[in-house]
Amino acid sequence: MTQFEKLVGNNCGVALAGIKTANLVCIKSSDYADVYGEIARLKEHLSGAGVVLHVLSDNGKRILLLVFRQKVMDERLAQKDVQKLLSKFGYPKTANSNELLAFLSTRFDDTCNFPHEIGVFLGYPLEDIVGFIACPHACKFSGLWKVYGDVDKATKLFDRYQKCQASINRRLAKGDDLKKIFAKTMTCKKITKQVA
Repeated sequence: MTQFEKLVGNNCGVALAGIKTANLVCIKSSDYADVYGEIARLKEHLSGAGVVLHVLSDNGKRILLLVFRQKVMDERLAQKDVQKLLSKFGYPKTANSNELLAFLSTRFDDTCNFPHEIGVFLGYPLEDIVGFIACPHACKFSGLWKVYGDVDKATKLFDRYQKCQASINRRLAKGDDLKKIFAKTMTCKKITKQVA
């Protein structure tokens, strides 16, 4: 297992498990001689598992890499309330996931500042995204993201994500690679059962 694969696994396990829409990992370009080669090799290693590694932004110093399972992303972006929110930011209404991700990439500037709607693609509850946009400092709770809606539901979700990621990190530390952990035939249900 390469250091790059370990970086992605340690930061994006819940998206790889399919229990969260996506995870974002920031990669310092100077840490890798050929970062795009690393991305291509990991894509190849995970081919057939429905995993996507999508470069959202590259300012020459750091790359923002979005990691997700295509099926999970497609389901999220097909939701009517998600499409309605994205259209408020100028996203095309009839676009597929790839077109929406391409549009998201245009929303980053040279400093890789995050557009407000990034939470949609990361699977955050819409009420928390809308709350953050409306009044960023008035959240009810802050965990893996700022919570403006149902705190109890969000904290349970945080706990589930953290347990899943901890389980994945233990397997990575034992030397299991991502292909072994997220075998093509392993369903999200099986993965989450292992976490419990």
